[in-house]
Amino acid sequence: MNVTSQETVYAWLATKNYKELREFLFRGKDKIKNDPMLSAATKTVEDEFVRLSKEGLTDDDYWYSLEMLHNFHPKFYQIGEENYKSLTLILVNKYKDDLKKAIRFANIFPDEGLSKEVIKLHSETETQTIEHDWQEYIKITHNPIPTNIEASISLFKSLEEQKLYLALRQVFDSYLVYPNVAMSNIINFNAISGQLTPKEGEYFYKSVIDFIIFDQLKGYKPIYFLELDSVWHDLDRVEENDKIKDKIFSLAGLKLIRIRHNANKKIDEQTFIELITDIRSKLNQ
Repeated sequence: MNVTSQETVYAWLATKNYKELREFLFRGKDKIKNDPMLSAATKTVEDEFVRLSKEGLTDDDYWYSLEMLHNFHPKFYQIGEENYKSLTLILVNKYKDDLKKAIRFANIFPDEGLSKEVIKLHSETETQTIEHDWQEYIKITHNPIPTNIEASISLFKSLEEQKLYLALRQVFDSYLVYPNVAMSNIINFNAISGQLTPKEGEYFYKSVIDFIIFDQLKGYKPIYFLELDSVWHDLDRVEENDKIKDKIFSLAGLKLIRIRHNANKKIDEQTFIELITDIRSKLNQ
């Protein structure tokens, strides 16, 4: 390219010859640096790009060229500090409905109001990376949290379940006590599926066991299985499911212990401890 005067640059700008302007700004770094008149002309180009953006210009070639001009900075073309900030925020606004693009520009000037808005929206909709000392080897992310609602629930469905869990931990203190374990995680379905009806097979994959004791020294093998029943288990539907669960355990060669207490009488943790201790001694006989 043979550009010898600022008039050529002004002519390209006047005729909206963005292609030639892009090429010159990309390849003319040394010429611009060594020619004050060309430097002034390119400053006019920057100002004009900022002005046109504020007029709501919809020319795709213009917007492509504006983004290219921004990308040239600072390796190929050094944009003035004020114009660089203006062009950056223009692009933030341009792509604010496309957060994956907008965030790249918003992070350049994160303290600006528009950038803060985009960064906040991005944090609410995009997976976030957690910075840590081992980032070279391990990537840690968390999901976006777009709402102020905190919808977690307790692991236990009743206070009695919680008390029984604490009692089991004390009695089986050298084992692992897990509550609410999926049946499919502790029983081999293929070993018993031939003896189950379709309805029973469907229930198998929906069912959980209230408490399971694992022996971590034997490959985390489950060794005790317990259910805490209540008066709700007298309902026809629940009673039918209990029978299916009992059948599955019988077919699997496993003993499922059911604990049922009078709903009108509360059981404290110490009572559960004494009860579980007694049950354990009888199971080991």
